[in-house]
Amino acid sequence: MEHTPLTHLLDLNAEPPTLSDPPITHLPLRKTLTQIHGLRAQVEEMLPDPTVIDPEEVPMSSAWPTDTTFMREGRDTVKGWEELVAQRRKRPEGETLPERMERISHLGDLLRLDPQHVREAVELQEEALDLAKKLGDQQARGSIELRLAVALQYNGQHPAALRHYARADTIIRLTRLRMVRDRVEFQRGTCLAELGNKKGALAAFEESLNLRSRRKRPDPMKVARAQAAIDALEGWNPPPRRRGG
Repeated sequence: MEHTPLTHLLDLNAEPPTLSDPPITHLPLRKTLTQIHGLRAQVEEMLPDPTVIDPEEVPMSSAWPTDTTFMREGRDTVKGWEELVAQRRKRPEGETLPERMERISHLGDLLRLDPQHVREAVELQEEALDLAKKLGDQQARGSIELRLAVALQYNGQHPAALRHYARADTIIRLTRLRMVRDRVEFQRGTCLAELGNKKGALAAFEESLNLRSRRKRPDPMKVARAQAAIDALEGWNPPPRRRGG
């Protein structure tokens, strides 16, 4: 009897076995792979609805004034920003898919700091997210969902950003990537503040401060930034939302 190669059986991205497949003697492994595919399907069902949104649905020029920003970072906050961008734009010879995923995602995170490049930042994060899904790298997917959410927010697409913040939070909890949750809450707080939802923003900032303060070795700068956001929110009133489109 011809057996299916073990390397094929270990391909977790392959389709789950069906009754029409040839007999396989490794029944315990076959059963395990079926269970893995079932668990992946359950995880996908738990995620918030993916963002399928027309870029023109919420144009920055109509729903949110360009000056509606709260605690945003600029390119001046990254030392040697131009050099870092130039470095990330270079594609190394023999670059693998995981390496490309990391490079373009970090490039997108740099580019969203400059308003002239924020649209490109969104596109790069979307490409990186597709690669993370294809590679089955759930931890990378959680981080990239967060970076995409921030890029969308900086591009004025707040509803899309909130969807991706929710997806990032879900994936990060499932993969136990605790070190990133404080940033999810902080950035989600800035998004809610820009929408005028001060109550929601305050809850997010307080959770971020709580997570940062409870670490074994808290980062003083991150703790201070979360506290500064809470303090700034008390006396901050966002510009009124514009009507129409």
